[in-house]
Amino acid sequence: MGVFVRGNTIWYRFNYNERQVRESTGLENTKENLEEAKFDFKRLKRQLKEDTFDYLKWFPNSPNLEKFGIQKEVPEEEIPRIKFSELAEEWYLRQKKLRLKNTTLKGYKSSRKYAVEFFGDMYVHKIKRIDVEDYIIHLMDRELNNKTINNKLIAVRRILELAYDKELIEENPARRVKNLRVEKSEIEPFTAEEVSLILNHAYKHYHRFYAFYAVLFLTGMRMGEVLAMKWQNVDFNRETYHVRERMTNGDLDTVKTVGSKRHVEFDEDGIVLEALKEHKKYSFMKSDFIFLNQYGNEYTSSNHIKINVWEPMLKRLGLEYRIMYQARHTYAVLSLLAGDNINFICSQMGHASFEMLFRVYGRFIKNNQAKPKINSLISLDHRNQNSTKIAQWS
Repeated sequence: MGVFVRGNTIWYRFNYNERQVRESTGLENTKENLEEAKFDFKRLKRQLKEDTFDYLKWFPNSPNLEKFGIQKEVPEEEIPRIKFSELAEEWYLRQKKLRLKNTTLKGYKSSRKYAVEFFGDMYVHKIKRIDVEDYIIHLMDRELNNKTINNKLIAVRRILELAYDKELIEENPARRVKNLRVEKSEIEPFTAEEVSLILNHAYKHYHRFYAFYAVLFLTGMRMGEVLAMKWQNVDFNRETYHVRERMTNGDLDTVKTVGSKRHVEFDEDGIVLEALKEHKKYSFMKSDFIFLNQYGNEYTSSNHIKINVWEPMLKRLGLEYRIMYQARHTYAVLSLLAGDNINFICSQMGHASFEMLFRVYGRFIKNNQAKPKINSLISLDHRNQNSTKIAQWS
């Protein structure tokens, strides 16, 4: 059993009803087609093993059908024969007319591409629930995580829902296909001592990123919001930052919800304010953006910082590795442990209600409405010693 090439065409070899058969895929022998054929052959083998293989569906024009006594279907002229790829294009053009956010359209475009690669020239009225489930398995074979697969399914469901609305199908076969389970990321906050170690190390060895980490740990802002920070939104007199934009999927976009658009207050001890003032020499009057890469451009993702600063820093400090998003969890947990005002924490983090805060961080909440004092937990060497020495770019 396997995939092989004859002439310039890709073929399959497999056993059916205790007989070895060969079937042409009709695909030209190219690197891309060969990869696609191998993915599809995994699906074929799985269906053979599970006894769900439909010879007619896979090879409707095969001369082997007669050998196995399989009758070819008579074309149903009354059923509109619309290919999935055609309907997918129509659906995507409709989304573009709805004036959706660029990031949303970008996600739909990617999902449509994946779906068309799989369903392609299949007629929509021929697509069954098992085909949608096979699509999920296909995405698993491509090593996509469950959350990404669920996002890709959104486009398939909506394309087939359009087919239903146009009365091309009697029911949407994707409706009854459940999303895959997505495990919630575990909250693994840093301790106050660990935050102090990180900020002190950043100040001495990665000074260009000191303000970045001060903001990340001491304001509760999201990673995408920090990457999108601009000087024009900093109010040095009121010691606040006006969150309006975020970096997402490599693009600058407005924040997602009304609650996310907010004024974030800096810590009352002035750590963030002082850090941003020091950071002016790196980007102020050079760019609208506060945090720039080595080429003088804004960061569109945190990958470079993760690989070149975050990972080496944790390793040097001997700290257990955690993703940078844990800085936001750390802000919430340390604020709650310090007894900070819950209203204030919600406002800082962009939560519209207490529900999210209680659901995620409930076990850390203290019955205390005191004035915010997370900064009292953080100890910075250069501030304690009134040191003005700044380490060079590492």
